[in-house]
Amino acid sequence: MIIIGILLNWIILIISGLAYFIHILIDTFDWGTNFFYFYHKNLGFRLLYLKEEIEKIDIEYKIHKAYFDLKYYNNKIILSLEISIFILMVLILVIIAPKYIYAVIFYFLILSLHLLRYFQLKEDNKEN
Repeated sequence: MIIIGILLNWIILIISGLAYFIHILIDTFDWGTNFFYFYHKNLGFRLLYLKEEIEKIDIEYKIHKAYFDLKYYNNKIILSLEISIFILMVLILVIIAPKYIYAVIFYFLILSLHLLRYFQLKEDNKEN
């Protein structure tokens, strides 16, 4: 995104690319990052994984990649934060840049991909 933003001289795309890059960089410290959803181990320091949790993943989760999704979306605090941030995003968008309200549609598309993955992993983890 950063390169395309530079090529097109589109500042918002450059800023979005930087925000995404920082998000991925931070993810390498807490949970680790699985670039492009390939089926290999997460890369990074994974500071939020406890040794006991790593051992439990093999026992409790039939599909190992379901661990993060199920733990993340089953947390009520995380869900509350996600909903609060979304409402704040829409309010700021309406107040500051109402002509870009269509951006919310893209947010819902990306959110629906995450939710579909969550429900699929939840179902697959029960079946296996």
